[in-house]
Amino acid sequence: MLLKKLLNNGFLRSGFFYSVVNFGASFLAYILNLIIARSFSLSDYGEYMSAVAYLTLFSIPLGALGMMVIKKIGSVDPDQRVGLARIIEKWLARELMALLPLISVISLFLGVIMFYKGQMSLPAITFVLLSSVLGIFSNFYGSVLQSYKEFAAVGAFSVASVVIKMILAIAIIWLFPTLWWLFGSFLLAGVFVTGVGHWIIGLPYKKNHQEKKSTTEVQFGKVFSYLSRQSVLIPLVTTLGIVGLANVDVVLVKKFFSGEEAGLYGSLSLLGRIVLYVAAPLSAVAYTYFTGKDSKHQSRKVLLVVTAIISAIGFGAALGYGLFPNLVVKIIFGDKFLGISQLVWLAAVFGALYSLMNLYAQYFVAKSSKFAYLGILAVAVQTLGIYITHNTLQQVLLVNIAVNGTLVLIYMLEALRREFFYVRR
Repeated sequence: MLLKKLLNNGFLRSGFFYSVVNFGASFLAYILNLIIARSFSLSDYGEYMSAVAYLTLFSIPLGALGMMVIKKIGSVDPDQRVGLARIIEKWLARELMALLPLISVISLFLGVIMFYKGQMSLPAITFVLLSSVLGIFSNFYGSVLQSYKEFAAVGAFSVASVVIKMILAIAIIWLFPTLWWLFGSFLLAGVFVTGVGHWIIGLPYKKNHQEKKSTTEVQFGKVFSYLSRQSVLIPLVTTLGIVGLANVDVVLVKKFFSGEEAGLYGSLSLLGRIVLYVAAPLSAVAYTYFTGKDSKHQSRKVLLVVTAIISAIGFGAALGYGLFPNLVVKIIFGDKFLGISQLVWLAAVFGALYSLMNLYAQYFVAKSSKFAYLGILAVAVQTLGIYITHNTLQQVLLVNIAVNGTLVLIYMLEALRREFFYVRR
């Protein structure tokens, strides 16, 4: 009876499937990073991880775009969602073309900053800037599929993207083992994935009513006026906090430490993200339930379940890393990374706290609460903390743990007040 009830629960069923598929995609991405770590020098790997961190930071508006897309499309009836998605897609393309001169100037400015202040190479800078542009649409298409609650399609989209990158990366490492060729292959994969995304979001759905189309187009208006709305600012600023807390440390380590130490820290960051790779799909599914017109009433139950699962995953990872640090490092990275053995359990703690922070930040975005702005304040504290204390890689990790742990505690207390006290008044 209980098993049948669980199988009939929409959140648990879709959450389990989406988690399994996305874990597969994350696992493949993890393997890809391991291949790169083992195939390049510590210095080159540090350069690669720094480029990924910069790309993630520059993609912050894309994360906000994804949250807005899920919330916007999820707010309409299911049979109207594909039409609304196509309208937003056309609006997005139109606005990007209008802003192309401004985007070019900003890209040049950022490139100069990365070269002179971030000690980044030209291949890495080129990769970061071009991938940021391509990522606008690939992020959009993934978010659209999430808003449809088509988790099989989201998972297939993610897996296909990673598989293409992995195939190209292996070929490049075999034939032309340089960062130039590696970054170029990833750009080629991004172009292909963008085309697939455009095709796939309309496949299984009926076209929307024409009257809805004209109404929605008027609602979007110009991009700057749209960005000034609170419904846009909250996800935008929140995403800045979410992404910043996971990447500012990598960028600063590249600035303050040697190339080899940056490579070692990149491997620590990768170990910590194992927890995130497992937990992120659950948070993504939870967000669709927090925002969906037909599922908002399940928010409390969903939040509690996902919190418990992420906490258990984090505890297990920290325990495993702590008991077998040398074995973990040797199996995953090889002997040249043994210098991080005593720090791997801290990486797991950071990964767990960050995953919980990500879940609760998305919860507050779904509730349109300005409480979500605390994330950007946490990034400022994190940056200041690393600037003040960065003598060792351990100090950087401890700053990350302190900042994320404090933020998670504050978020949990506020969510508890909202769900168990405020709502019942």
